[in-house]
Amino acid sequence: MVLEGTLVNDQHNDTLLYAGAVKVNITDWFFLKDRVVLSYIGLDDALIQLKRIDSTWNYRFLADYFSSPQKKEVKKKDDIDLDLDKIEFRNVKLKQVDGWRGENMLLQLASMDVGAEEINLKKRIAHINLIDIDNPVFSIYNYDGNRPDSLRPKNDTTTIINDPKHLRWNVGNWDIAVNRLTLNKGTFLNDVHTDRKPYPYFDGNHILFSEINAVLNKIAFKQDTITANIQLAAKERSGLVVKKLNARLTMHRVIVDGEDVLIEFRDET
Repeated sequence: MVLEGTLVNDQHNDTLLYAGAVKVNITDWFFLKDRVVLSYIGLDDALIQLKRIDSTWNYRFLADYFSSPQKKEVKKKDDIDLDLDKIEFRNVKLKQVDGWRGENMLLQLASMDVGAEEINLKKRIAHINLIDIDNPVFSIYNYDGNRPDSLRPKNDTTTIINDPKHLRWNVGNWDIAVNRLTLNKGTFLNDVHTDRKPYPYFDGNHILFSEINAVLNKIAFKQDTITANIQLAAKERSGLVVKKLNARLTMHRVIVDGEDVLIEFRDET
């Protein structure tokens, strides 16, 4: 199935989703079967825009519609076994403008190819052989949002150290593994609104890394722990150059008195 020129507008008539082409290769007569196999998903020239200026996102009306009670009895979600083999993205952009929290994010990909060994929603397994990403751009911009301080979430003072009974990152307890992930000519920006121009030297409020080339091997995400072997090279706006970084990454969440996230790098050079 190929859908060309797909457009979905929000209730303000702004673009929520546009795709030059959405391509799907699915099991024959899938609506009569319990096991659905998506052998291929493709997305070309796509723009996804998520926006809010208050607590309501622009896609809320769709979420409400599909979550409304159905008149006819349908199969339970757990009765459907969904597999996915291959994903191809070409020129895809995801924009999230969060005026409520005061945070804008952008993810842009020239291309991304994913070759899966097994992606199974019912079993909560995602085992992937290879992910190739070309010219990715990821940016974060923080500023004062519209949310009043009285509605901001309070710090969690619970002491939790990688406890499988209190998962925070991986609430669904997924088993995720990627054999190899490559990034080619990536860019990362992290900006905080300031009334001044960025310093000519390293500025923590205006970080810009470019020419990011990386290979991550043996990525695993189990419970709340992420591990990977990393080879990385990059350049920062200030002139800092990372010619070669080889490391073993272990990252898991630790919450003690409101402080969280423990990241450990072990030098492998």
